[in-house]
Amino acid sequence: MRPDGTILTAKILQLGKVEPFFQKLMDPPDPQAIALSLNLLRRIYALDGNENLTPLGFHLAKLPLSPQIGKMILLGAIFSCLDPILSVAVSLDFKDAFQIPLGKEAQVDLKRVELAGDWLSDHLLLHKALEMFETESNPTRFCREYFLSPYILRLLQKMKKDFMGHLA
Repeated sequence: MRPDGTILTAKILQLGKVEPFFQKLMDPPDPQAIALSLNLLRRIYALDGNENLTPLGFHLAKLPLSPQIGKMILLGAIFSCLDPILSVAVSLDFKDAFQIPLGKEAQVDLKRVELAGDWLSDHLLLHKALEMFETESNPTRFCREYFLSPYILRLLQKMKKDFMGHLA
């Protein structure tokens, strides 16, 4: 497991350079994992070249999410497309809402295409499914028709609210 979040926390606490900090721990992470995490955090502009937090990194350090998901959500808020981005974020953090009964794979694929319409993205398809689930007069029938798990859709709705709460 990469220590991305721990690095951001160490930076917000102003604990100095990352590698010496980790070497003081009883069970330090693998140096390669530290290097990969530092590289990722620089690539997403959470850290600058001197391992200092950027303004983005400061905000990411406060979110209990992976830095990539956190950046995606922050950018969704900035560009006024937060709801679909939250749908994508929760789908990346959880299992697929589509159920595929044995022997009905082709039928499920047809229903996915039907539900997607002109949308050519699996991530946005899930967003559309969540929107329709919320507005359908009979969500149970909707889920049965499109091979969706109402239980997972409710969990994804809750996760979206939780993720939204982290932005407050």
